[in-house]
Amino acid sequence: MKEVRCSCGKLLAKISGERLEIDGETKVSISINDYEIKCLKCKNVKKGKIK
Repeated sequence: MKEVRCSCGKLLAKISGERLEIDGETKVSISINDYEIKCLKCKNVKKGKIK
């Protein structure tokens, strides 16, 4: 399981295989294999691939 953390240290999501578990105050947009998570605490955006 891979953790996605914001630069402010907040845990945004956990990725397990092809599943994306959202954690906490986030705004998420997901396309087929990509995700984009916005931390509502510090307004940073994390982008990446699910696979």
